[in-house]
Amino acid sequence: MAETLIIGYGNPIRGDDRLGEVVIDHLTQRALAADLWCFHQLTPDLALRLVGYNRVVLVDARDGSPAGQIYTQQVQPTRTMPPLLHHLTPGLLLAVTQELYQHYPAVMLTGLLTTHFDLGAPLSARVEAALPDLLAHITRLVEG
Repeated sequence: MAETLIIGYGNPIRGDDRLGEVVIDHLTQRALAADLWCFHQLTPDLALRLVGYNRVVLVDARDGSPAGQIYTQQVQPTRTMPPLLHHLTPGLLLAVTQELYQHYPAVMLTGLLTTHFDLGAPLSARVEAALPDLLAHITRLVEG
């Protein structure tokens, strides 16, 4: 098992929301010292997957401008439950991992800003153009 886990997530049929899946596909082509997973959304059962890793990098498209800009943030555990919970926020996933398994990996959330989430749409031109920079950024997070 690698020290780092990278999880790409998002809806694969909603334009730029498939960014997590695309990133994982590209990273499988590289000799990166990390385990790679792709999911539609973050759910409570993923907490068990975080156990055993010192570092977790979550990759997702985020609604915002300017499209194609990289964002990165350290994730802190949060116990705030969103209404109508059917998936977890990154902070809630970390809190569930702590509660169930007493494990606290360092978790970073990164990805690209965008406003293109249309049903059936491909990646937008701006996100596609920013993809090489994001892949290099994630590689630095893992190797740095």
